[in-house]
Amino acid sequence: MRLHLDELKPGMRVAKPVLNAQNILLIKGGTDLTEKNILTLKTWGVTHVVVEGTGQEDALSDEIPDQKGDVAIEKRLKEKFADVLDNPVMVEIMRTAICQIRKRER
Repeated sequence: MRLHLDELKPGMRVAKPVLNAQNILLIKGGTDLTEKNILTLKTWGVTHVVVEGTGQEDALSDEIPDQKGDVAIEKRLKEKFADVLDNPVMVEIMRTAICQIRKRER
């Protein structure tokens, strides 16, 4: 089951290794999560983790649909950044986020 970080609870077991954006191992598959693990993942910018569970593949209502690809990513982030798109720094942060999501999705 793929869960958003906000849905993780201590004691859940990681089903697949968790890597950061630079492909460095943060948590091995089979590891039981602790508060410290979850904080580490947040610090490294990890947004989702695959945990052992019921086998439901789409546990997230806010997951970016694969079939829409780049268009869906951009649309979703523009919605989230809508209130700050007049700020050049925030626009650059949004662009960086789009690039990072594209890298992770491929």
